[in-house]
Amino acid sequence: MTIKKDKFSWYQQQQVEYGAFEGWNQQYNITHGFSSRKGGVSEGCYKSMNLGFASKDDEKLVNENFRRFTKALGIQKDNLVLSDQTHETNIRVVSEQDTGSGMTKPKTYVGIDGLITNVPGIPLMTFHADCTPLFYVDPMQRVIGVAHAGWRGAFSGMASKMVQAMKEVYHCRPENIQVGIGPSIGKCCFLIRHDVYKHVKIFPKYVTKISKANAEQWRLSLESVHENFLRLENIPEDNIWKSNRCTFCEADKFFSHRRMGNDRGNHAAVMQLNQ
Repeated sequence: MTIKKDKFSWYQQQQVEYGAFEGWNQQYNITHGFSSRKGGVSEGCYKSMNLGFASKDDEKLVNENFRRFTKALGIQKDNLVLSDQTHETNIRVVSEQDTGSGMTKPKTYVGIDGLITNVPGIPLMTFHADCTPLFYVDPMQRVIGVAHAGWRGAFSGMASKMVQAMKEVYHCRPENIQVGIGPSIGKCCFLIRHDVYKHVKIFPKYVTKISKANAEQWRLSLESVHENFLRLENIPEDNIWKSNRCTFCEADKFFSHRRMGNDRGNHAAVMQLNQ
């Protein structure tokens, strides 16, 4: 099968819509996806596939959304391992003992924005509403990872640190790692002011891909930041996949913190090694 780079497609199963990098599931014997707003049961600002337990949505509806989303992808809801996101770059090496953490039992960890594992049958999940989902797979070592990264995580090098963790723990080689940069707020809509700019201006422009929008604001491409950090880790350009989707622009498909504020749903990024 020929895989097309930078190809992120939408699929629908049982009325549930999710995005995935084309060819990955078949080529690498994994299951992965990124939820859209469609196919759930939540209402109002959470309509309809809200996967955020931290929201003010009815917990029963969120649970039903989880059931529908995981069923559509063919993964076991009770086996999920959930992140504990704090906009940091801490990474959890997930073992069989973690199965169900955050779903069927309390988490034993805090401040985890990245998850990696080599154990089949354990779906790893992070949560998003403008911040970038990062998907990692090494088909040679049979290792996967998912991460959450907003602008803080981006400039703290989350994209790099996931690669470093995969190398250190599982002896992965950069040339074998495929990385998918999922939907996030795009440069078209991510306007930052000086309070953020002062943190990012210390980086060279080839990393930030930042540009002046007006007298008080700059445009920032999170996708480009992640991409350039990956290149610093010697991930080949051909191994970096981009969704090229803006969560702010497409209101019918995405929740967006910038567009909606705190009263909105969350998307989920999930990945599992299959047997």
